[in-house]
Amino acid sequence: MRTWVNRWFRAYLRHRMRRIERYMRDAEPVQRAVFQQLVQAAKYTEWGRRYDYRSIRTPAQFAERVPVQDYEALKPWIRRMMLGEKDVLWNGRIRWFSKSSGTTSERSKYIPVSRQNLRQCHIRGTWDTMTFFYDQRPDARQFECKSLLMGGSLHPFPDCPSTTVGDVSAVMIHHMPFVARPFFTPDFETALLPDFEEKIERMAHVTSQERELVMIGGVPTWTVVLFRKVLELTGAAHLLEVWPQLQGYIHGGVSFTPYRRQFRKFLPSDQVSYQEIYNASEGY
Repeated sequence: MRTWVNRWFRAYLRHRMRRIERYMRDAEPVQRAVFQQLVQAAKYTEWGRRYDYRSIRTPAQFAERVPVQDYEALKPWIRRMMLGEKDVLWNGRIRWFSKSSGTTSERSKYIPVSRQNLRQCHIRGTWDTMTFFYDQRPDARQFECKSLLMGGSLHPFPDCPSTTVGDVSAVMIHHMPFVARPFFTPDFETALLPDFEEKIERMAHVTSQERELVMIGGVPTWTVVLFRKVLELTGAAHLLEVWPQLQGYIHGGVSFTPYRRQFRKFLPSDQVSYQEIYNASEGY
């Protein structure tokens, strides 16, 4: 049954690839259309009214009217959103915020994650990642076997418990489409555990039993810790003894260069493809 499911997804992803290729050929009109959608969607927010988004028609008008601002300038606006205010920077109430490591005066910054952003950017970006992988690997079996996701955690915002903050990977896992959930391991409760040591321990026990694991996705810094724990638990010489059908590792967040040699020892075979993505908190 799962073989047929994988074939169906392969056909669907071929269709997506053709659409992506059209976007690549016609990038400028596509970007202009997205620009107009964003401006029109925000025109009745407090921010949109301040800069009269209703009359903006071109990127040049936007650049002339809306000043460049850093996170510190936007921070009071974002805090109001985190406290539950509607229609501030984006329309409606924003209940999810990704916690991003920043280069500002503070250690972290909070990025609003709207429903539209989740659906049209982060989740779509995940599907596009799979599209590229299937295009490059005719033998891909991600929708026939299991994939492992390394994610962060979520917690309520102390000043407004109905607002949730966390790593963008955790936000995406929480909102993963139901159609994709059966193909991932571990269970979501384990994947979103706030205690990192407990999470790694439980993930190692669960995933080391998955002989048909074909894909791993995660930041290299976290993934290396899990790999070491799995080897410690199983006594295997390398991870292909644990996951003999592994096909790919999807990574991002940090440069992979310092980790390349370690991964070659963990996964000593050319059967594993490496695919780098830019999965930032601001967008996929």
